[in-house]
Amino acid sequence: MNDVAGTSTDHAAKLTAIYGELSTRFNAVSTASWMFQHGALTIRELNAVQCRRERPVEAAEVLLNVVVEQPAPVYDSFLSALRHSNQKHVYQWIVYDYNSSGH
Repeated sequence: MNDVAGTSTDHAAKLTAIYGELSTRFNAVSTASWMFQHGALTIRELNAVQCRRERPVEAAEVLLNVVVEQPAPVYDSFLSALRHSNQKHVYQWIVYDYNSSGH
């Protein structure tokens, strides 16, 4: 899955740096569902996100914590999920805008 443009080998540092803002920018439930369907999340991880559906920022934080702790292919799946779930603007912000701001 390393075909995603701009994928950082240090995704944990990148996500940690933008964690607060990112947690308010994306739909974690749809992202987690896509990731689960593509083998990047366990059912337990998916359920942890889905049970926070009524608290979107908290759901996003749970998903981000999983992605931060996992290897790069899970991060790549996260980016792919954003690209394929009507959240391409968030993908572009992470990959292009954030990278071009000197980080």
